[in-house]
Amino acid sequence: MQSRTTEPGKLPAGVLAILVHLAFLALLVFGVSWRTQSPAPVTAELWQSLPAPPKATPVPPTPKQEVPPPEPKPEPKPEPKAEPEPPKPDIALEKKKKEEKVNRQQKDQEKERQEEPKPQEQKDKAEQAKKDAIAKAQALQAQKLAAQKEAQAKAAMDKAAADATNSLMASAIDRIKAKIERST
Repeated sequence: MQSRTTEPGKLPAGVLAILVHLAFLALLVFGVSWRTQSPAPVTAELWQSLPAPPKATPVPPTPKQEVPPPEPKPEPKPEPKAEPEPPKPDIALEKKKKEEKVNRQQKDQEKERQEEPKPQEQKDKAEQAKKDAIAKAQALQAQKLAAQKEAQAKAAMDKAAADATNSLMASAIDRIKAKIERST
């Protein structure tokens, strides 16, 4: 006959496990129950017709006050004008104005020259545009070739997978047939 020995600490561990489970159950019950509330009822008023809108009282027009036209003011007598003195020829001012005019014209001409594209620059831009177009075409062709190769590789993999599947199916069918023949 076997003697029954109890391990030390087994009884307190069992009691604690039961207490923890009971505490957890109480927490669930009270935690869920205090949050359950019935929703507030919804009410709506039904009317047969809309109430009459309030009557607007007309605003009396404000009387316009006529403003008398302003009295014309007497025109003052023109004062006798003194004859203007003839302008003194100032050679320095005239020279300065001419120089400014010449400078402006030169600046305008320089701006026009800078704005005009040079023939060499036009040729360079045209060549660069051609090179860019060729590079784009080559890149597009390379992308098409890569896509075509990828499609071919995928088709080859799909065919290999289909062939492997068919071969496995055929061998499985052969084994099943062999087992059936042996059993009969």
